[in-house]
Amino acid sequence: MINQNLGGFRQMSRRNVHNADMAQRTHEILRDANHPGAQWFLTKSSIATELGRVSLTHDMATLLALADDIFKSKPKVKDIVARLRAWRLGKDKADSFDLARLVGACVNTYRRQHKAATWAQIREALAIVQAHIADKTD
Repeated sequence: MINQNLGGFRQMSRRNVHNADMAQRTHEILRDANHPGAQWFLTKSSIATELGRVSLTHDMATLLALADDIFKSKPKVKDIVARLRAWRLGKDKADSFDLARLVGACVNTYRRQHKAATWAQIREALAIVQAHIADKTD
């Protein structure tokens, strides 16, 4: 597929063609549903692409509800694309083992940056965090 780019032409990759198809799918769904954000999503192709992928696996009511939330809050494109992708792939669920892995990675990064840090200091820091979250409720 050829894409006109500032007066010149360039070959589009399969990924670019797929992304354009997903964005177009979103625009058509929103237009047909008379969604108030249909025009706004035209300028947010990354979000529209991710919503198009959502439409392949979820019903239109879900897509329209997501579009409503996004349109009303108008988040940063990078943030909402990451959230949509994680939600679509089922990676948005809380997981204590994943959290423990991330905390461990933070500790390791800290130790690399602060060679003098002792395990006693790390245990103390984790105890402070534990005490801080002890009174939190869901």
